Amino acid sequence: MITLHLTAKSELIHQFVEHLTQAVESYKQRMGWLTSRSRQIFGVILEQSVTIVLDFSDILTEELNLCRDALTMVLQEQVALITKFNIIWVSEEPVKWQECATSVTEDSIAAAISWVEKMALEPVAVREVSCLDSLVEAGKDKTIEAIYYFVVGDVPKESQELLLQRVLEIPYPVCTVSFNARREETVAFLKDLSAKTNSR
Repeated sequence: MITLHLTAKSELIHQFVEHLTQAVESYKQRMGWLTSRSRQIFGVILEQSVTIVLDFSDILTEELNLCRDALTMVLQEQVALITKFNIIWVSEEPVKWQECATSVTEDSIAAAISWVEKMALEPVAVREVSCLDSLVEAGKDKTIEAIYYFVVGDVPKESQELLLQRVLEIPYPVCTVSFNARREETVAFLKDLSAKTNSR
């Protein structure tokens, strides 16, 4: 058996403690940033060109202003820092803000916020293929890198099954954002959908 006796100078220990304290503080700041404001709701947009697909087919009246505020925050804090974006609203037929992703400027962010504020954010009668149609439509834009599927409430069971069957028709990662899901199975479905498209 070998016994080792290690001796550390107090100065070395103080340096180590100081470095460790700084690392912990940096970690806390990063975690605080990652879980604040729009990032708490939406995660972090990592790509430079995205389309946000808004699915409000299960929205409650009392969620309207909260959704508008959340989208405005995402546009101002995150989309404003990337290169190109578009927005598509899930409806009977997909409703596009622009025909394809447009350059990010102060004017385009302001116009998108205005469009979101004027939208009649209310429950709409949608077909079970409406969310798939909107995601496929988003995927036709060759200038984007990812789709962010923002779902308020729950996704109907019929739509879930259809999306999981045909999600590979969408040529981009689909990052899912669950806002006020009322059922755990909705969150599980959205995670599964993201995984199938190699997203997060």
